[in-house]
Amino acid sequence: MVVRRVSSLDIPTLRGNPFDSRPIERNRASEIVGRQEILIRWKEHMHSQSPRLILLSGERGSGRTSLINAISSQTNERFIGTYWHSEDPLNCALDELAITFCGYEVPPTMHQKVERVVETLDSGSGPLPLVALDYPAHVDISSFLPLIVPILLRFRALVIISLSNSQLASLDEGVREIFDEYATIAPFSNDQIQTLCNSRIRKMSPEKWNINEELLEAISSRTGGNARSVVSLLRDLVDERRNMGKKGTLESLTSWNPPEINDFGENPVVEPIDENILEEPENKEIQSEEKSGKSVFDFEPLEDEEEIVQDPTTMKIGM
Repeated sequence: MVVRRVSSLDIPTLRGNPFDSRPIERNRASEIVGRQEILIRWKEHMHSQSPRLILLSGERGSGRTSLINAISSQTNERFIGTYWHSEDPLNCALDELAITFCGYEVPPTMHQKVERVVETLDSGSGPLPLVALDYPAHVDISSFLPLIVPILLRFRALVIISLSNSQLASLDEGVREIFDEYATIAPFSNDQIQTLCNSRIRKMSPEKWNINEELLEAISSRTGGNARSVVSLLRDLVDERRNMGKKGTLESLTSWNPPEINDFGENPVVEPIDENILEEPENKEIQSEEKSGKSVFDFEPLEDEEEIVQDPTTMKIGM
């Protein structure tokens, strides 16, 4: 793929580099791009107080953590498990849940902890609490989920289990059938890459960076649309433009051709997955994210202690 040399006018003058590969936190939910249908659906479940057990899957770097952080902005009660305890993971996870929702006086037995959390969540009102498990992609949780999922099913909460494609492939069919809903994160399209660029650039400049079509296609081909890889590559291009290092990034990109085998460190890790693995159980409504050009810039987080409107008909979705 050959791309013309990008002129100095393509990237506007910036106060700093707006691209970084950190996950999007709850106070930056408006920066989420390309996941509108998923967020709208989850937000409706949360504000209509309809508990769900959801399986979220995607390749490493696809933005699963950012998506969970974004939906956490819609409730003041939340638990997101990210640290994996290799010893007694079930009891450790229940300890963390109990402390989060019930305080530090944790009952001594596992049964008492579960009952305390269930009772506490049942006594709540307003938008559903969020309970999410977002453990590292390398963790083998195939033996852990069958133990904790029956407990999570009892919670008055929006429960999200985040898995990499390889973790999902290791699950037994019986475990997958327990989930109410599946959500799969797709790679960014070229339009979504441009939208992401616009949302970040506006923080550092009143001007836009309209990426030319050839360069946009090169970015998409190099990264496979992987969110983390896209952001990292845009960051390096801006660093090079601002003489802050990363020299040769543009030249490397413009002369790059897709290899037959992924070059570790340059290309995203694409985890193949059987298309039938997420087939919905019989008689269940199929939930899928449709391509959308709508914006989520008005997806506003709740302020702590803010009065919560419980009637979903009054909620502004607007994504």
